[in-house]
Amino acid sequence: MSHENIVMTGIYFIDRDSELKGGDLRFKRTSHYDETVYLSDSYINGQDTRPISIDQFAMEGFMPLGRFPTEEGYMLVFPNCHIHKIAKFVNESKTKAASRRIVVFFFVNPELG
Repeated sequence: MSHENIVMTGIYFIDRDSELKGGDLRFKRTSHYDETVYLSDSYINGQDTRPISIDQFAMEGFMPLGRFPTEEGYMLVFPNCHIHKIAKFVNESKTKAASRRIVVFFFVNPELG
């Protein structure tokens, strides 16, 4: 967020039980005006309708950037301006509790000093 002094976030996935499925980290960012215009214009010229996913991007004002698996031993650092969210994950074991451990680092703007 622009009002925060956090410039980057780092996440280290210490461990994760194998019974946990899903839970990728998903990213998106604010779309630029020219991207929205391009998406709109490319479907107006020659087509009556555009795919629902394109409509959603144009209406939300966000562009998806992809996803990152949250597997044990992985580390990820990303700019704080990217919107990030953990996708749904479930414990597929019917008999045992499952858990994960992470360490999160926030990199603060060094010029505030």
